[in-house]
Amino acid sequence: LWAGALYDFAAFDDLYRRVGRDLRVMGLIAHDGTVLILMPKDAVPALKVGASVATNSLFRAASRNPEAGVVEGFGESTAQNMIYGYERVHGYDMTIFAGQPRDVVLAPWRDRRRTTLMVTTAASAFIGLLTWVLGQQYATRRRMREIESTHARRVERQTGALLNFA
Repeated sequence: LWAGALYDFAAFDDLYRRVGRDLRVMGLIAHDGTVLILMPKDAVPALKVGASVATNSLFRAASRNPEAGVVEGFGESTAQNMIYGYERVHGYDMTIFAGQPRDVVLAPWRDRRRTTLMVTTAASAFIGLLTWVLGQQYATRRRMREIESTHARRVERQTGALLNFA
């Protein structure tokens, strides 16, 4: 392929083998939006090497940003919400990118959030239950003291009456 320079894309295969297992798609795009290489080759059936993504909203958003970054949005070629990381290849008019569906990227976060919410809810319920039990125990002890106090006053009155009578 001609990308303004002769470039051996075989090294790209090795890079994809090392990091690609966590990615949906990885590739190189020329500055004009021409797809130079796409891995895996069948990742996006709507895109083939040589196709142009110049009108793609995510490509245009990435083109406005300097050197590197992340763009997120609806991937027109993948037909799903995607997150793409990209970086310009220094010395060449091309950009390397890697993308993953947004749901796949956020799945671990959603799992942690769900777990955190369940643990927090359970802990809050336990603390609420413990507070209620302690409140009931305190109320019972207070009633017992009142009963004992009433009983002690009655015994004192009865003892005082018996002493007066005697």
